[in-house]
Amino acid sequence: MQQINGRSRILRALGFLSPYWKNVILILFLTLLTSAVNSVEPMVQKLLIDALTTGGSTVRYAQSLMGSVMLTIALLVLLAIARETVGGLSNYLSWRLRLRTNHKILDSAVGKIYSLSLSFHQNETIGSIMTRLDRGITGFSSVLFDITLTLLPSLLYLACTIVFMFMMDARLAWVALFFAPLPALIGIRSSKISAEREKQLLSRWMCIYSRFHEGLNLIKTVKSFLLENGEQKRFLNAVEDTNELVRSGVKIDAKYNFLKDICMDAGRLAVLSYGAYLIVHHEITIGTLVAFLAYTGSLFGPMLGLAGMYETLRKARVYVDTIFDIIDTADSVSDRTDAREMPTVRGAIEFDHVAFAYRGDRPVLKDTCFQVQPGSMVALVGPSGSGKTTIVDLLNRFYDPQIGRVLLDGVDVRELKQKSLRSHIGMVLQDTALFNDTIKNNIACARPDASDDEIARAARAAGADRFIEKKPEGYATQVGERGVLLSGGERQRIAIARAILKDPQIFIFDEASSNLDAESEELVQQAITELAKTKTVFVIAHRLSTIRKADLILVLRGGEIVEQGRHDELVEKGGLYHKLVAVQAISLHSDTIQSSDFDAVAPSD
Repeated sequence: MQQINGRSRILRALGFLSPYWKNVILILFLTLLTSAVNSVEPMVQKLLIDALTTGGSTVRYAQSLMGSVMLTIALLVLLAIARETVGGLSNYLSWRLRLRTNHKILDSAVGKIYSLSLSFHQNETIGSIMTRLDRGITGFSSVLFDITLTLLPSLLYLACTIVFMFMMDARLAWVALFFAPLPALIGIRSSKISAEREKQLLSRWMCIYSRFHEGLNLIKTVKSFLLENGEQKRFLNAVEDTNELVRSGVKIDAKYNFLKDICMDAGRLAVLSYGAYLIVHHEITIGTLVAFLAYTGSLFGPMLGLAGMYETLRKARVYVDTIFDIIDTADSVSDRTDAREMPTVRGAIEFDHVAFAYRGDRPVLKDTCFQVQPGSMVALVGPSGSGKTTIVDLLNRFYDPQIGRVLLDGVDVRELKQKSLRSHIGMVLQDTALFNDTIKNNIACARPDASDDEIARAARAAGADRFIEKKPEGYATQVGERGVLLSGGERQRIAIARAILKDPQIFIFDEASSNLDAESEELVQQAITELAKTKTVFVIAHRLSTIRKADLILVLRGGEIVEQGRHDELVEKGGLYHKLVAVQAISLHSDTIQSSDFDAVAPSD
C-alpha cells in the first residue's frame, strides 16, 4: 500500500508540470534533437579519419581527399554549432520551466501551511517547516527534471548508438554491450543506500535548523543566561554529526563509483584491444575503431542515466513525501463544503455547553455557557491556565470545541467560512509581534487600501500618534524583526491601531494595556470604552480599571465559569470575585489582579 501511495504521489507531482505541457514538449524535442546530433558526430569523425588513412598519392586523389576533408570538417562545425545552440536554448527553457514549477509547488505548499489551524503550527517548529520546504522543493524539482528531461533523450541516444555500432561492426558492438550494463547494475545496487541516506539527512537538518531558529528567537534569553557558547557548540556538534553521515556516504559512493569506473575502463580497453586486432587483420578501418571508442565511452552515460533513474525515483519518493506530507496534512479546523459567507454581523455571542481539550482527556474548558449581547464589553478574569485565551481562540475558530457550540448571531461558527468569520474580529494580543516593515505598513496590513488619513486616525484612537510623530521618520520608521526596534508599549499601541483600522464588529484585547504607561493606558481604555458603545469587546485583563467598566465579567477557574455578572453584582454576591477585589484593596499593586491573588483566595484546579 505504501509503495502504491508513493507512486500515486509521484504521478500527482508530475501534475505540477501540466500547465506548462507545451514548454515540456518543446524542451523534450530540443533535448532529443541534441541527442540525435551527438549520436551522428562519431560517424562523421569516422568518415574523416577513414578518408585520411586510405591510400592514394596522385594529385587528383589529393584534391579529392582535400575536398572530402573540408566537407567533413564543415559538417562537424555545423553539428557543433547546432549542438551548442540547441543545448543552450534547451538549458534556458529548462531553467525557466523549473522556476515556474518551483513557484507552483511553493504556492500549493505555502498556501496549505497558512491555511492550517493553530494546532499544526504549535506542533511544528518554524525551522522544521522551512527546511522541509527548501530541501524538499529544491530536491524534488531537480529529480522531476531528471526524470522528464533526461529519460527520453537517454533512450534515444542509446538506441542510435547501438544501431550505429551494429552498422559498423557487430562483433565490436557485442563486446561493448557486454560491459555496458555492469556500471548500471552497480548503480542500482547503491541507489537504495543513497535514498535512505537522503531521508536521514533531511530529518537531521530539520532538527538542526529547528533548534537554531528557536535559539535566535530567544536571543535575549540566550544572552541573559550566557548560553551563547553552549548554543553554538550544540549547533556545530549537530552539524558535525550530520557531516559524518555525509562523509560516510561519500566513502560508500566512492566505492561504488570505483567499481563503475573499473567496468567502464575494462569495456573501453576490451573494445580497443579487439579493435586493434581487427585493424591488424584488415577487418575494420582506423576510423571505425575511433568511432567505436567514442560510442563506447558515451554508451556508459545513457546506461548509467537509465540506472540512475531508479536511484532518482527513490530519491524522488523522499522529496515528494516531504512536500505532500505538508500538502496532504489533515486540518483539525476546515471549512465545510457548504460553509457560507456572513457579510454583516451584530456581534451577539453565545457559548452553548462548550467543552474543549487541546490533547487527550485534559479539558481546558468544561461545559462553558454564557451569552453576550451586541455592543457589550466582556471581561475574562482568572488565573493562568483557566481558559480565558481558549475562549477567544474558539470564537476565532482557531480550534473547534469537542462538545457544544459557539454561536455568532445565532449561527454556529462552524457553518461559516473561516475568512468570513475572522473578517469581523480584530485581535490585540499580549505578545505583540510586528512585521519587519514600517509603522505605516504594520498598521495598514489590516486594510491595505486604507488612506493615510485613516491610518493616522486609527493611530490616534490607539494613543500611538504621539510617539510616532516623535520618530525622525514618522510613519515610515522601520520597526525591525517582530518590532524589536520599538518598546513593548509602542508595539502594543501599533497593534491596537491595526485592529481599530480593520473596523470589525468584534474586538478582542488580550492584556492589551499590560505594557503601557499610565497616560497611554488611559487613552487605550478610552478607546476600548468608546468601541464598546457600538462593538462587542472581549477584554482579558488584570487591570481593575478595565474590569469595572465591563458589562459582563466572567470569572474562570480550572476551565469553568464560576461566576458571571457586572462588577457591582459580583462584589455584592460575596463570592470569589468579591474576595479577589478585597485582596486587591490591601495589595501594594491595588489596580492589578495577579494570578497569585487568585491562588490566595481560591487555589486554581
